[in-house]
Parts: sequence; structure tokens; C-alpha cells
Amino acid sequence: MITFNGQLTPARQDENVTIYVGASGSTWKVVGIAVTQLDGRFEFVWEAEAAGIYAVRASWAGDYAYRSSISVTKNAVVVPFFLVALIAVAVAAAVIGAVAVFALKRAKQKALRLEESQPSMF
Repeated sequence: MITFNGQLTPARQDENVTIYVGASGSTWKVVGIAVTQLDGRFEFVWEAEAAGIYAVRASWAGDYAYRSSISVTKNAVVVPFFLVALIAVAVAAAVIGAVAVFALKRAKQKALRLEESQPSMF
């Protein structure tokens, strides 16, 4: 999922901002229209059909007072869900492992202290 945020400056309310996405080697594709708020800000959420690297940009057609405008192109990386889940599981396993090692070290230290505190028998 990619969230587009932007703002027309000076502020223009109720203006259409066209959102474009391009994948490697393909032409620009219109994925939606965002409408500006009172302060000129807009937001648009797009759900990618597949994982990959996408080029994204926005454009505004202009009005009676201002010419049209096209944003700079930015790149966005969409990661497959299973990869995100795999990373989360790996991080959780590392944390659990670290806690287990720490707990074992403390238990071993405690056992050694108990042995040292016992008087020797002859």
C-alpha cells in the first residue's frame, strides 16, 4: 500500500490532483484522483497489485491563475506480505533467543553462588 501526500501552494481547495504510477519499463498509469482540502493538501492511498519498485508522481492541471504542475518522481518499494511476516518471525525468534540466553546465564551464576556459599565437608 502506498500513501501519496502533497499540497498545492498557494492553497487551492477542491482541485483534482492526478496520481500516476509507473513500473520498470512501463508507461505512466493513472491510478486515481485526489481532491485538495481547504489548505491545499491532498492524500491518496493506492494498493499495488504486485510487489516491486514503482515510480510515482502527481500532477495538477492548473487554473485561471496558475499553470499546470507535475511533481518530482519518487520511487516506492512494495514488499510482499510474506516477506514482512518472515522478517517479523525472525526478529521475534532473535528476541526470544536473547532472553533465553540471558535467563540461562543468570540461572548458572545463581547456581555457582549457591555452591560457593556451601561449607566444605571433610
